[in-house]
Amino acid sequence: MIGYISHLCRSIYLKKGVYYVEKFNVAKTTEGNLEITIDYVFDQELFEFLKSKPIEYYYVVHYPTQLAESTNVTESNIIKGETISDSTTQMNYSIQLNQDIPENFDIDSLVNEPVGFQLYVLDKNKDPEFIIDDIYHYSDSSSTVLLDLQ
Repeated sequence: MIGYISHLCRSIYLKKGVYYVEKFNVAKTTEGNLEITIDYVFDQELFEFLKSKPIEYYYVVHYPTQLAESTNVTESNIIKGETISDSTTQMNYSIQLNQDIPENFDIDSLVNEPVGFQLYVLDKNKDPEFIIDDIYHYSDSSSTVLLDLQ
């Protein structure tokens, strides 16, 4: 089942806790590539659940329409989520992507207004568990949503 998150959310209440996207940043590298950083944190309840039952999960970022249509680059590579074990103490993590973009695309437009990026959280089979529809607005909002992920 996919739990869909609107762009007005900041934290996701899962059955076992809360997942926060604290920061979303889009930048242009000196090589002219697209660099994306997503900082996130687990609340104590979700963190303890993940420590007691390590879960394999992944991320993929779907790119905005203007990028996908202009370059045929639609999404990032799949990134494995952090493994949380019984000895793990860190609750804050970061995803960093570096995407080659054709020279004819204006990366500065995405840096200045980084809207339309979607974050998919995938299960161990790489099927979507939930989607953050617009990471930029999601990380900049103070609302929350309850998801029933069964």
